[in-house]
Amino acid sequence: MALRIRVPPESVPWHAARPAAPHMITYPSRPRKGAPEWDRGAAPWAVTADEPGSLYSRVRGMRKLWLVALLFLAVACGGTSSTSASPEQPEGSPSGAGADHGSPASPAGTAPAGPSGAPSGAPSPVTPAGPTLNPRKVPWESATPAADGRSLDVVWWSGVEPCTVLDRVEVTETARQVTVTLYEGQDRRSPDAVCIAIAILKTTKVHLKAPLDGRKVVDGAK
Repeated sequence: MALRIRVPPESVPWHAARPAAPHMITYPSRPRKGAPEWDRGAAPWAVTADEPGSLYSRVRGMRKLWLVALLFLAVACGGTSSTSASPEQPEGSPSGAGADHGSPASPAGTAPAGPSGAPSGAPSPVTPAGPTLNPRKVPWESATPAADGRSLDVVWWSGVEPCTVLDRVEVTETARQVTVTLYEGQDRRSPDAVCIAIAILKTTKVHLKAPLDGRKVVDGAK
């Protein structure tokens, strides 16, 4: 039969001092010769692992310090915003949610934008200057009849003269429609001219043999 007693921490070998419950060492029931007084039936030492200064107490204290340090670090990192702030908008500007990011509307009263995207102003009136070099058909944008219906104001997009001039206008009239075809080419007086590539809105007046009288106007270049 063995007797389990509690012994002071300083009497426990180094390999037995570990963070566990109160140190328990097993000794024979009969005291040894020359055993200390506390081993001869005296009251055992009530020493636990939580006693200040013990190894377990020091280890647990270090764990608490580490836990406090990790908690402080987590709180400090969580307080920092992970989202980047958006640039401040000028006062009075519309918000990004409902703002239209497309092309701005053309100001009232300006001429329609041409193929290059820039307003061209009022159409430039021109007259046929043929014959030209390498004449070709060109489509027109609109044909507006006069008040008496005997002429049409035809508007189209053209180029810079003398590289692009109006050669002639062909008109074919039937009982139901009027076909208008525009021809453009390079001025034969300037065969070697070099011009910048820019769109110019032009217009010319086309006379009819009979009043339009509700007939349909058709573009012969389309």
